[in-house]
Amino acid sequence: MCLAQGRTELATRVDHIDPLALGGSDEDDNTRNLCEPHHKQVTAEQFGHATTPHQRGCDAAGRPIDPTHPWARCRAGRGG
Repeated sequence: MCLAQGRTELATRVDHIDPLALGGSDEDDNTRNLCEPHHKQVTAEQFGHATTPHQRGCDAAGRPIDPTHPWARCRAGRGG
């Protein structure tokens, strides 16, 4: 199970803590199991990709990144 960011979700990806492309090993102690959204977020961070406030897509929790997205506005209007 992926326990990232305080939620329990089915882990579907094996993540290399130190990426293979950056010299990490393929040993068990360099891997962890993550859900797909968290794996994408971690991988982007490891390779220096940042998101902008108006970028399309969702964060690791599946919430829209863009604060003008209708779901984000609706959620904000209800106090959270």
